Amino acid sequence: GVAEGVFVTPYPRTTAQITYQLMQNMAEILADLMLHPRPDVDALIYETVNAYQQATERVLGAAEGSLQIFDAATIYEKWFT
Repeated sequence: GVAEGVFVTPYPRTTAQITYQLMQNMAEILADLMLHPRPDVDALIYETVNAYQQATERVLGAAEGSLQIFDAATIYEKWFT
């Protein structure tokens, strides 16, 4: 991504590690929601997925809305219904 000009970061290796940790953390949150469902689980899934997607774009230096790594609707439909 950096070589193509899609991502802007002077530290690609460390940025990759940070991005990996973001994804791990999001997975832990979603797993916790599966194990301990709440009445507002759908809203929490959308908020979590969208916030982590935005954070990932910012860490990578990508344009806002340029990455769709996860689809909150699909996650909700496949994992929570």
